[in-house]
Amino acid sequence: MIPNNLNVYSRLDSPIFNSVVAAVGVTSLTVSCDVCAARVFDSGEADCAYVDARRLGLSPSVEQTLQEWPRKPDSVFEFSRQAQLTNSTFRPQKWLEDSSLNGERYLGLTDTRCKIVDCFCLTFPLNDHTWAMFAYLRCGNSAAFSPDEMQLLEQIKPAITRTIRNGYNCQLRLTQQAIAQNGGTSPPHLGTDEMITRLSRTERHILQYLFTPATERQIAQSIHRSPHTVHVHVKNIYRKLGINSRRQLQVLKAP
Repeated sequence: MIPNNLNVYSRLDSPIFNSVVAAVGVTSLTVSCDVCAARVFDSGEADCAYVDARRLGLSPSVEQTLQEWPRKPDSVFEFSRQAQLTNSTFRPQKWLEDSSLNGERYLGLTDTRCKIVDCFCLTFPLNDHTWAMFAYLRCGNSAAFSPDEMQLLEQIKPAITRTIRNGYNCQLRLTQQAIAQNGGTSPPHLGTDEMITRLSRTERHILQYLFTPATERQIAQSIHRSPHTVHVHVKNIYRKLGINSRRQLQVLKAP
């Protein structure tokens, strides 16, 4: 599975994604975990997700597939979202101890043939609408997390929070600047954090083009997506902003 160009470019240009990658890399080394996964939830949708499983020595195709685990509806990430565990630390021991619960599926390693020994999760808010989750896994012959290691993760949780929050706020500023550059001054309604965080990263990208005369087909060519995919994103943008057309979008941005 090869990611499309838009996915690659958007990740390279994304402050929030790069802050997640940095935090995952540093903290996974700190506690020597076999897998570290993170997801940023943006108004109930994943703004970005990342899984570092290099220590398992998986094939590239399996590791690429594993990147979708934090977004799966039966994952520990989705469980945390539904349970509204937006500021918590926990170990999902019941999934490890009760074979009927299929812990490997909840914890993402169904296709890797790796036995999960332990899992420790951190969640923290970024603002009123957005929060993040990190999951640390020990697998195979690794030992379970010691009390000292779990305490260490809790101690560095504020630093992780600051790192991700800084990346997220930088992402918002860049989005607002892009809107201003493509459509004049940032509109009072669309320029607020509340309105921006209703949109996914791809939707915010497409929103920039909607302030220009570009047609949906031209937008699709610019971002290397099909016209149908762009049309679906445009409809989602309109729904989240409470409008029905590009003309109404132009009215919203008018001073």
